[in-house]
Amino acid sequence: FASYPYDTNIPYDIWMMERLVLTQIYFGTTMASSYPDWANSSNHCEWNGVTCEFSENRVTGLDLSNLGLNGSYPEPIYKLSKLTTLNTSGNYLTGSVPNSVCAMDTTITGDQSNCPAGCCA
Repeated sequence: FASYPYDTNIPYDIWMMERLVLTQIYFGTTMASSYPDWANSSNHCEWNGVTCEFSENRVTGLDLSNLGLNGSYPEPIYKLSKLTTLNTSGNYLTGSVPNSVCAMDTTITGDQSNCPAGCCA
């Protein structure tokens, strides 16, 4: 894959899975039409709002705040196993933060309509 960071410690299958999760968010909401350049062909750790841990290049933060996104709350976020911060506030997402995400050791900031009791900061 042309954008795989060969100089990193992250295994290709994990890197590709994280990229797939982010791409599912991109196409599962209005992000693709509102922000067509977000999921460009470069390393997903360089995408706007994505923070990665340096040594392993794993996704640790996802800031989708105030993008005005519509669509279902992105369930595959739980597959970002190193995620420590997630911000989805300021959007119009339907559904709730999945229990699998609430159970992670992740600080979640979101609109109260998406946050089950005790899940979001």
